[in-house]
Amino acid sequence: MVTPKRGFRPLNVGNYAIVLVVVWTLVIVLSWYWYQKNHHEETIQLAHYVARSHFDKDYLYRCWNSYHGGVYVPVTEETKPNPYIPQDEVPFRDLNRPDGQQVTLVNPAYMTRQVHELDTDGYQIRSHTTSLKPIRPENKATPWEAEGLKALAKGEKEYWNIVENEQGTRELRFIRPLFAEASCLLTCHGDLDYEVGDIRGGISVTVPLLPFQEARQDHLRINFLGHLGGWLLGLIGIALGSYLQWQKIRQRTLYGEEREKLIEELQEALTEIKTLQGILPVCSRCKKIRTEEGSWQLMENYVSQHSEAVFSHTLCEPCEDELYGDEDWYKKRKKS
Repeated sequence: MVTPKRGFRPLNVGNYAIVLVVVWTLVIVLSWYWYQKNHHEETIQLAHYVARSHFDKDYLYRCWNSYHGGVYVPVTEETKPNPYIPQDEVPFRDLNRPDGQQVTLVNPAYMTRQVHELDTDGYQIRSHTTSLKPIRPENKATPWEAEGLKALAKGEKEYWNIVENEQGTRELRFIRPLFAEASCLLTCHGDLDYEVGDIRGGISVTVPLLPFQEARQDHLRINFLGHLGGWLLGLIGIALGSYLQWQKIRQRTLYGEEREKLIEELQEALTEIKTLQGILPVCSRCKKIRTEEGSWQLMENYVSQHSEAVFSHTLCEPCEDELYGDEDWYKKRKKS
């Protein structure tokens, strides 16, 4: 039976190559998505760290001011006596130096406000001292700050999230509490029913995310180029590997086709040939052949039954001479 041809099917290699390209592309896309996600999270973590650092800075110099009971600074157009420190309750609010220069007491809140007004860094980070019961109207909590102060009152150590401002840009808002201290109750907040250790407000810090994202664009761009280069190298590798595999399959297929063709030719030749084998008993006089059953057959009949040979009867020259040598027509034909 002839073995069926398998044939040369290079499209199979092409299909495998397409699958590999799709898989490799998905790997690169997922890797890029994962990097972007981590990049975004790292940007938020950096902004959170900056917000916390700003709060820690404000809190430290407030503590320093509170520890010294306030500090005296010269009265200027920008630094006027604090109207929220009643002079009848704090008679030492304003003093005169021996040289005649008037100085005024600057408490932690006043100092923090002035520092916030001077803090104009390139990242446009804004800090705000706020409270649900402010003495200074400008310190009234915004809706977001009020939400944060309520969360702090429930025990949260800090409150922050990412919001979209009125300009449509995203920013991180952060707030941590300020606790009532004895010096604060003595100079400013004694009439608001605060006790030492109560949350009397907080410092909120607003950090725009856009400057941090722009600062990290180079890293994002370099990583994108790296992913693109890796994707292209992968495609080249897939194409080269597919071509080499295609060549191997082609060689094996051509070899198989030649082998199968040879087998078919041999099998076709075998179907056309029947071979007589063994010892044939032949009569020495009449040349008949004895069959397996014991009967005697003419040689041509026996050979015809056991092979594909076909007999065409004729006479050789010696037999013709013996049979027709005396006939005139035969002599004439032979002379001609």
